[in-house]
Amino acid sequence: MKISVIVPVGPEGSYLPDLMQSLREQTLQADEVVIVDDAAGLTPDDVPGCTYYRNPWRLGEVSSRNIGIAIARNDWVFQAAHDDMLYPDCLRRCAEVATDEAGYYYTILALGRSGEPVTEYQGTVGAHALFHRRTWARLGGYPLCGALGLADIGMIDLWMTHGGPVYRVGDDPLYWHRTHEYNGLQAATGVMRDLN
Repeated sequence: MKISVIVPVGPEGSYLPDLMQSLREQTLQADEVVIVDDAAGLTPDDVPGCTYYRNPWRLGEVSSRNIGIAIARNDWVFQAAHDDMLYPDCLRRCAEVATDEAGYYYTILALGRSGEPVTEYQGTVGAHALFHRRTWARLGGYPLCGALGLADIGMIDLWMTHGGPVYRVGDDPLYWHRTHEYNGLQAATGVMRDLN
């Protein structure tokens, strides 16, 4: 299975090197990493070996994800956030169970505030999932319904209503989510919680 990893990067993209290192350490390497520069001020030289696209102006994470998925060269895409990291077996484990092209395969994630690994985790459907681009296109892409994770929830609502099955990949963490002070909406809505 060939996988494109989609990474929107906004002006707060200072943690991108951590994500890129975690992608290099994958036991199943991505065939392509698509960086969508959403006013991050990157150049193609900053992300060697990646497919690079610069938005004409700041479009936001939701539109940037849609663009990245649309320009990816592979049908299977994994979406990642620029400030998060994947555990080394994340892509391999997702690929092993991804048999249904209509399915949405999301990972369990570990949460932490400032870089410390945590042992507690919770399952959250969000930016850390593998899916087939055909189903994404059939659903009309990510709905432009907000920021801070709300688009992820909107996509899952669409997927569960009109798409296909939603699968959780394993019972152990495969994706590490960095929380931030400005992320109060996610913690407040219960979509994600801080373990600080």
